[in-house]
Amino acid sequence: MNRGRITDRIFDFGKNLVGHLPGGLGHVNVLGSMIMAGMSGSAVADASGLGRVEIKAMVENKFDVGFSAALTAASSTIGPIIPPSIHL
Repeated sequence: MNRGRITDRIFDFGKNLVGHLPGGLGHVNVLGSMIMAGMSGSAVADASGLGRVEIKAMVENKFDVGFSAALTAASSTIGPIIPPSIHL
């Protein structure tokens, strides 16, 4: 997904929807995780697929690296909650 730039497209879609809000990239991070969860259902796939894109964009926009990583880790846990999910 990263090689095919699908993760970038998911992130850009989220940015167009909620990026204008204060703290918009944080909202985009959570929204992107929700979209990815609908496709994979796995927290690990969510974090590894979108994590690189989300953290890079947030750091470039002056968010703290620790906050960016923590938000990405927390939002990736949405994966097992939204169907279709992988229950392991």
